[in-house]
Amino acid sequence: MNCNSSRGISTRSLFLAALLGATLSLPGMGLAADMAAVCKGGAGWNQVLQEAKKEGEVLMYSTRADADNARLLAGFTKKYPEIKANSIRLIGSRMNERIEQELKAGVPTGDMMVFTDPNWMAERLKAGALMAPCGPSLQLWQNAQKFYPNRELVPIVNEPWVLAYNTNLVKTKPTDWNDLLADKSLQGKVGLNEVSGVTVAIWAEIVESRAGAGYFDKIAPFKPRIYPNSAPLTQGIIAGEIAWSPYSLPSTIEPLRAKGAPIEWIVPNSGTFLLQRFALALKQAPHPAAALVLMDYAMSAEGQNLINGNRQGVTVAPGVKLDTELKVDLSKVAVVDQTKYGTETLNKWTQKFNQLYR
Repeated sequence: MNCNSSRGISTRSLFLAALLGATLSLPGMGLAADMAAVCKGGAGWNQVLQEAKKEGEVLMYSTRADADNARLLAGFTKKYPEIKANSIRLIGSRMNERIEQELKAGVPTGDMMVFTDPNWMAERLKAGALMAPCGPSLQLWQNAQKFYPNRELVPIVNEPWVLAYNTNLVKTKPTDWNDLLADKSLQGKVGLNEVSGVTVAIWAEIVESRAGAGYFDKIAPFKPRIYPNSAPLTQGIIAGEIAWSPYSLPSTIEPLRAKGAPIEWIVPNSGTFLLQRFALALKQAPHPAAALVLMDYAMSAEGQNLINGNRQGVTVAPGVKLDTELKVDLSKVAVVDQTKYGTETLNKWTQKFNQLYR
């Protein structure tokens, strides 16, 4: 049911219920249940499209940059002009907090979410609170189980954690996490990200497992600068404020490098892991059909090109080939079950960084 409607159960919802032999007994979730059934029924995806056009709008919550969100939604609205699409960027825990507040108040607003919190998503998956994609793009993701184990959580954004460096200050290209630790002239020229959430804590845990025990202890003598997030950290590398950082993502570097900024990145030889941002849609979404259509678009070859093309990331859908995705040897890139990490990992690395760098 569209939560913005004041008419209770709409005529079209009743029609669908009769058509499918369903009963709208779950407040705020009837239409979502209908959509799942419609996908499997004779009316199929075409009926979902018609419902989405009647809903006429969709709202995406995303942890990605506004420009990334705008690029995806511009392509979506060009293909589906009947559906008005908007996005709101929510960073870190603000995403969870906003969704939880909306659900508690009984007035959910977001339709599709794109973010990374593994434990929050696992809880919603276990509770059966998520809609599974059912559009034509799903066939492109067959045999992607290594990267896409849960149907309701679609890894539409994939990029490796990398080491970044200023090409003017670092003369010999590094090949692994530890290479630049030998250059003592770079003291005060190393950058790290604040342990601002569980994602950063997981990054620290995995990087140390690849670089070797005591990796962050070895960085301490360099008196690293701590940044609140990756954007100012990247700018710090470009400006020469710092020479290198083991905390970076290609998507923050490539647009600047293309404009001539003195910055480069590597996938370390000892390996790294993928940062995956998952698309998901709650069954209580106010526009459930439009949410499914937007999710299908994000999974399509066109959507994946807008998301991961232009060296923004890599697609893990076997049925999608992108000419301009990141050139990454996926054999060096692990997929991490992030649900194994939680508050304990966050506390560990928060305390570790405070101890080493404060």
